[in-house]
Amino acid sequence: MSHVLMKSSNGISSVGLETFMLSKRRIIIRGEINEETALDLAEKIMYLEEESDEEIQVWLSSVGGEIQTGLSMLDVIKSFDNIVIVGIGHIYSMAAVILSAGIKGKRYLLPHTEVMIHEPLLRSRVDGTTSNVKQIAESLQSTKKLVNTLLAEQTGHTLEEIDHETMYDHYFTSKEAVEFGLADKVVTFGELRR
Repeated sequence: MSHVLMKSSNGISSVGLETFMLSKRRIIIRGEINEETALDLAEKIMYLEEESDEEIQVWLSSVGGEIQTGLSMLDVIKSFDNIVIVGIGHIYSMAAVILSAGIKGKRYLLPHTEVMIHEPLLRSRVDGTTSNVKQIAESLQSTKKLVNTLLAEQTGHTLEEIDHETMYDHYFTSKEAVEFGLADKVVTFGELRR
């Protein structure tokens, strides 16, 4: 883990970069969306909310992951009105849903960030009886409807339009993602520093 020097009333001390970021009210989410990522986000937001109700920046760079876990992250993010989401690098799949579901006016992308939406994926081989396969297919359809309904609500598009756009991997530049309603503004790194 990287360390930085931080000034305090006790002088200068070496602290972990993550601790330094938290002191600036910034949370970094990187990699796959999974249970560990979700719990880490919840813990950090709870900690920062105990400190004050000032703005929290959540920096997101992810190629997606588990849908249910991503939805639980949305539950946490949507519980507060002081959270800004900043997309950097790749914002794919569930990460794009998390970005889009942020508070309107507080969803940003850096200029060269790429966003991608698509239908939910079945990541494992399907085994079992016809009834089991049918149940899996119905569950996947239900999940697709839930995620696409969220995207429709956040982007201002109809469910039918979102269904069409997510039939395949649909990639957006930062500017296109803003025009589509997945984010609010393309900003430079310098605009977000405090």
